[in-house]
Amino acid sequence: MTNAINLDGDDNIVVQGSENVNITVNKILSKSHDYNTMLGELREQQEIFDGISEENLSLRLKISTKINQLNDSIEQFKREIIQLAETFDKLEVNSERLQQAREFFEKGEIGEARALLNDDNERLADEETQLWRKRDYYETEIEPKLIAKAEERYIQALLSRTDYANPNWFADTRNYFNLSIKSYPTKDNIFQFAYFLKDHNQFDEAEKYYSKYLNDFSNQISENEYADALNNLANLHRNQTRYDEALTEFEEALAIRRKLAETNPNTFLPDVAMTLNNLAILHQAQNRYDEALSEYEEALTIYRKLAETNPHTYLPNVATTLNNLAVLHQAQNRYDEALTEFEEALAIRRKLAETNPNTFLPDVATTLNNLAILHQAQNRYDEALREYEEALAIYRKLAETNPQTFLPFVATTLNNLAILHADQNRYDEALSEYEEALAIYRKLAETNPHTYLPFVAMTLNNLAVLHADQNRYDEALSEYEEALAIYRKLAETNPHTYLPDVAMTLNNLALLHQAQNRYDEALCEYGEALEIRESLAETNPMVYKVKVAQTNYNLAILYQDDLPDRDKSISYVLTTIAILLEISDVVIYTRKYLEASINILKKWGLSDEEIDRMIAEKMKESE
Repeated sequence: MTNAINLDGDDNIVVQGSENVNITVNKILSKSHDYNTMLGELREQQEIFDGISEENLSLRLKISTKINQLNDSIEQFKREIIQLAETFDKLEVNSERLQQAREFFEKGEIGEARALLNDDNERLADEETQLWRKRDYYETEIEPKLIAKAEERYIQALLSRTDYANPNWFADTRNYFNLSIKSYPTKDNIFQFAYFLKDHNQFDEAEKYYSKYLNDFSNQISENEYADALNNLANLHRNQTRYDEALTEFEEALAIRRKLAETNPNTFLPDVAMTLNNLAILHQAQNRYDEALSEYEEALTIYRKLAETNPHTYLPNVATTLNNLAVLHQAQNRYDEALTEFEEALAIRRKLAETNPNTFLPDVATTLNNLAILHQAQNRYDEALREYEEALAIYRKLAETNPQTFLPFVATTLNNLAILHADQNRYDEALSEYEEALAIYRKLAETNPHTYLPFVAMTLNNLAVLHADQNRYDEALSEYEEALAIYRKLAETNPHTYLPDVAMTLNNLALLHQAQNRYDEALCEYGEALEIRESLAETNPMVYKVKVAQTNYNLAILYQDDLPDRDKSISYVLTTIAILLEISDVVIYTRKYLEASINILKKWGLSDEEIDRMIAEKMKESE
């Protein structure tokens, strides 16, 4: 199978802090040497970029990457300064060093504040060591001093997060957080360390600290802070396909936010809608469409109501929820509803892009991409082609000035456009588009393999499907094998995410070997794919049972057409039918496979009565 890519959205809570910050952040930024240095570097890199020929894509990509990194660093620096300002505002400063660090900070002398604490590292370490040894015996006397040391290290960690000139900033920041927590764990240093770790893909350790925050500080944090942490932890678990845990966390966060919104709707209704959106994305991934539909619709109602009085803030959320709802309706083959929702989302985003193109033109292209996938599913190829081409033109234009951000979207749209052309038997165009997409993903993966190697593998899979359809088996085999090697490597460290892709590629590779009459290899690949999918279905049946049915169906065909074995073919197809009957009311697209499966039994000469009896016996056996 080939992969078209829909886009959706979710939200994380990033910063917690006092609403009452007495320090003027803009004044601090204007005086900060670090901040002004980054602004100067940004201007310099932009001038270099503007002087590079468009033909020199490799150099433009390199400079664009630097520009994006600088922009990200500047925005991150601003967020960290806000966090520092909020933290200083809340702290009871009770050490001379911390008071001096605060004074430096308020004057915008970030480096001096950092240096003040860093220069005393050895003395701080000595003092901490002595205090740790005495803690169990002198809690009453020592605790206030430990708190002071923890606060100093916490501020040191927050300051270190802004020290991008330091090549060891990540390790230093992590160390300072650890030292702060070791001296005296607080809800602030625990939460911020958890978010810092999650933000840098340290998921297992982030989970540990989110859990510590929720368990150890439940009596110290507000209900909203508790819900924020649950939301972040649920997003982490959803990204790891740990759906049961994510579901429990989202539901608890939603219950808290609903209660808060009863007395303060203006503040908390947006959080209710955000959590409903996140929960719907989870349910959709599990094929629990009725629940996802209810959640999207409620979120949409909330955002529409909020947009009536504050359209500037909430119309983008209306459009995002419409987009997600349309993707759901498309998965249910409810194409008319999906079309209406995509078109409304597109109209909103086009209107927003008129006054703010930098922000909303990418969203226009996203909706065009999704609308094209819908039209393609309806065989309305001319409309799909126009939408893909407009989306591609937008992304190519955006990539001219920001290739690092938008080249991935160029590749995504090329991938989808290639699938369309392949469906129309326009193989030369499809081949050209796949190859350009693959070249982009390979280039991006050179500097960011964790993010883009999965897309390299996906495009290799799609390209192999195309070559197999053209009977270019050697090329298809090479592409499948490279894709499989990538997915196996990724699954070593992230099996939840990539084992399904290993199974998919094995299934496709088996189909190729079957077409080449290389049946021993095909059987081995089907067998491994089936084993993986059955294992996945044990913990996530609504998602993976259909995949188990798919591989059983392929084996039934093989034992009917290629290696005739009546008993095996019938056994595999009855397993397929039993699974499909269980899920076809929910996963609607499987109904056509149910009919095809019954046809296999008819080809073996079975009567309708015999087929009904055998299916009934299989269903009873499966109970």
